[in-house]
Amino acid sequence: MSKEQREAALADIQSKAAQAKEDLQATKDALGFDQQFLLGLEKNCKTNDDDYVGRQKIRNEELVAISEAITILTEDDARDLFSKTMSFVQTAATTDAVRSRALDKAMRHIVQVARKHHNWVLASLGVRMGLDAFEKVKEALDKMIEELKAQQKAEVEKKDYCNSNIIDTEDDITVKKNEKEDLEGKKLGLENSIESLKADLETLSKEVSDMHIALKRAGEDRESQNKDFQMTVSDQ
Repeated sequence: MSKEQREAALADIQSKAAQAKEDLQATKDALGFDQQFLLGLEKNCKTNDDDYVGRQKIRNEELVAISEAITILTEDDARDLFSKTMSFVQTAATTDAVRSRALDKAMRHIVQVARKHHNWVLASLGVRMGLDAFEKVKEALDKMIEELKAQQKAEVEKKDYCNSNIIDTEDDITVKKNEKEDLEGKKLGLENSIESLKADLETLSKEVSDMHIALKRAGEDRESQNKDFQMTVSDQ
């Protein structure tokens, strides 16, 4: 390979090395961003997981309280008095007393759980139980159960989404780490090639310089020899 070819190869490799250096820095920056993002994600998801456990416990207690309230209201004695026409042997006082006991028991159960968890919507439902007719109370309780289950479902989906993000980010970090290693290897290889070509060029330049010196000396020697020859001829 001539000097010009080596110089062209060196310029090409230097350009590739500069690009590899830029790519490596960009990959390092992206990797650093993903790693910071993962730290924040893990922290937030850890908080969400802790909150999730607490919220699920609260929702379960509220659901149990409402279910028990419905059970209380639909027990045989209360259901008969709410849903059927009174028999002729039942007095209005007895009806009111049984109804009042069932409502009071269910209402106190609801309000107790509502106060414990500061759920004022549930508390207001407990108050309504003492004012509305049975069917309205039952309908409101069923609706509250649906709402609580919907909240539970949303919280589960949020938790799953958070965990899915962690997995995706970890996968992305693994890919970028591999890219970083590949680019570091490529950059190192190009740098070694640059050093090798520089050494070759330096050796070649020295050889050319030595050749020029040798040629100059050879010329000087020939000139000196020619002068000596001319002097010898003139002396004869």
